[in-house]
Amino acid sequence: GLAQTCGQTHCAEDPSKTLSQAGDAARQIHQIDGEATVDAAIGDVLAARHNNSGAKHAYLQSAALWRQIPNSSELAAVEAGMARLDDRQGQLLAARLEIYDALRAIEASRAHIDSDALRTSYFTSKRSYYDLAVNVLMQLNRISPQHGYAAEAWTVAERARARTLLDDLQEGRQEETSVSGRQLQQENAVLELKVHDTEDRL
Repeated sequence: GLAQTCGQTHCAEDPSKTLSQAGDAARQIHQIDGEATVDAAIGDVLAARHNNSGAKHAYLQSAALWRQIPNSSELAAVEAGMARLDDRQGQLLAARLEIYDALRAIEASRAHIDSDALRTSYFTSKRSYYDLAVNVLMQLNRISPQHGYAAEAWTVAERARARTLLDDLQEGRQEETSVSGRQLQQENAVLELKVHDTEDRL
């Protein structure tokens, strides 16, 4: 919406003012999710305009509100925004912690989605977060190769791949009738163990 458009182009008016007014209105009626959404949008605008300190402040406010609600999916987006911001500034250790928080929030949110198709779609929409995690870890590995960041990066990539395979298998279970239900359950169990194993390493 307004935040993305004005963040990427030069708006005639500063969208931060409009967004701040929207945030004030949300606070007056105690609409916490509205406040959190506005703070995240302000963070996006300021990050796009390279106002790093302002963006970080807005993101932190948004994250605190999403935790209060709670809303894991929106929290993941904000944590990823902070990770991208810190990655851009070379604050790689901070970016690592933030993107891990985002990945944990994704998994928490995904666990509450009942539909296999929607789980697959949701994970696909968040795949870039795993790519960001791998990128941050590989940068850290180039700086400090002795700290095992390359192994961490491999674990994150493997976790994403295993999750994708698991979702594909679960979705295929509804479509593929030539494979026995027992075989699918066994394959599903193996992949679940693989996903949880990679999660435990992080």
